[in-house]
Amino acid sequence: CKAISTAPPGLGLVSNARHWMGGAYLITSVEEEEENEEQDDQSSPERVRISIRDQARLEWLRAKLNFDLCFRLKGREVRLVAAGSLAGVPAGELREAVAGLEAPCELVAAPKRAVRACGEDLVEA
Repeated sequence: CKAISTAPPGLGLVSNARHWMGGAYLITSVEEEEENEEQDDQSSPERVRISIRDQARLEWLRAKLNFDLCFRLKGREVRLVAAGSLAGVPAGELREAVAGLEAPCELVAAPKRAVRACGEDLVEA
């Protein structure tokens, strides 16, 4: 388990996951993780619509975006998605589309996907 191999020395020895290492397992089920980024922005109650009325506000938001179009909103990390004024923009072209936007516009943000921890890989064994 990667979590044990990256743990500080000594901590891996007391981990409750140590007994799983070195075993052989029969995989009985694998589930595909659902991608919500392609869904219509109306289908997810967690999405937030952001109305940008003036260019200064749009520039402020652009300055808050990190490399993967994420920013903090009310204490949560969210990511801009292809909805609102960015509807139909392919994921690989979102950054350029955001750079070309002019106010007024409407952006949609969704919670940033959490990285799954060891053991949360949708595989049953």
